[in-house]
Amino acid sequence: MSRGPVRVGVLGCGVIGDVYIANLVGHPEDVTVVACADLDLARAEVVAAKHDVPRVLTVNELLRDPEVELVVNLTWPAAHVELNLAALEAGKHVYSEKPLALTLDEARHTLDEAERRGLRLGCAPDTLLADGNQTARRLVDSGEIGAVLDASSWFYATSPGPAARHPAPDFFYQQGAGPLFDMAPYPLSTLVNLLGPIRRAWGRAGRQVDEVVVGEGPRAGERLRVDVPLSYAAMVEFVAGPTAHIVTTWSLPPAGACCRCRSAGRPGHCGRPTRTGSRTPYDCGRALLTATPAWRWRRSIATPRPRPTCAGSACGRWRSRCVRTGRTAAPPRSVITSSKR
Repeated sequence: MSRGPVRVGVLGCGVIGDVYIANLVGHPEDVTVVACADLDLARAEVVAAKHDVPRVLTVNELLRDPEVELVVNLTWPAAHVELNLAALEAGKHVYSEKPLALTLDEARHTLDEAERRGLRLGCAPDTLLADGNQTARRLVDSGEIGAVLDASSWFYATSPGPAARHPAPDFFYQQGAGPLFDMAPYPLSTLVNLLGPIRRAWGRAGRQVDEVVVGEGPRAGERLRVDVPLSYAAMVEFVAGPTAHIVTTWSLPPAGACCRCRSAGRPGHCGRPTRTGSRTPYDCGRALLTATPAWRWRRSIATPRPRPTCAGSACGRWRSRCVRTGRTAAPPRSVITSSKR
């Protein structure tokens, strides 16, 4: 890899690709977007012109381009494995949107291929690097909340999920997407970062409907076939001992949506809840870090709601405020609730 800014080629110029490129070009000291590609070259041309990307290529041309050091793969989930492997075989480092693969064997094969070739392989989400998650990690590692015994996570989105507002929601209801692959990686990556590797997991899934209706835009009223479950409930056992239950669904009645993640410890507890407004399943809300009266202080953390098309949160612009006894302090981005007797 070059000693200067990493030369990046972006595969996929849809809604999320536009946001990724906007974030990437905002950090010229670290990365340079040298090319982008999409099956729809006209769409790629529009995104390239918008962000001053110098070249628009076909997918195969980008993978073979010697200027590209790192491929950012933002294609549909079902294509991730094939394109990640093709990029690695071409000698490129890879950062892939979630999921890395649709099966555990495919994921292991992709990781093994990167290691065999001496290449870097990364995968979204990067939210475990956000300030709030890092604060939670510090609290757990330092023992301030005691031994963690149990954790729980909920992600509830109003029915029909992304079809309500997303301009191109088709892939959300196809293999490789749905709430498990699209939303569960956020709490799972957070919990693995806090509690370590998973020993085993078991659960159930349900597909409540066979089709959903697009809610707005030029495709409003169009019916989409549903090929994946829209509700999941799982139990997870960590190697270190704690257990967690995770629920994610796009079938909540349309009265609001909620995302929460909480860990229970001894003698205290720590969690990171986020509340989602009913406007869009992607909105995130506010955070709260509290302590019992024995600590003699209470701290609140408020974070803004990211835009529905947010991506690469480590690169995004965030505002937050931390109040401790009336004073402003350093601003975590995410949400934690913690107490200790």
